[in-house]
Amino acid sequence: MNFTTKGQMAIDNFNNGELIEIFTRYMRTLTKHYDIDITVPTDVNQNISEEGILKVYLKNINCDVNTFF
Repeated sequence: MNFTTKGQMAIDNFNNGELIEIFTRYMRTLTKHYDIDITVPTDVNQNISEEGILKVYLKNINCDVNTFF
């Protein structure tokens, strides 16, 4: 996931651990409505704010990924 300018300004207010926790919770909420398994790995998301990118892993995808995101 790439962040827009507004999104980048928002994530700059959090540390990396907080961002991983926020997005992990958000993804869990979405998976209640969509048939998909998603993981937000900490090892590849070490510098979310600096990179402006959040990396997620998807599997068992049984929905439209574009609608999900």
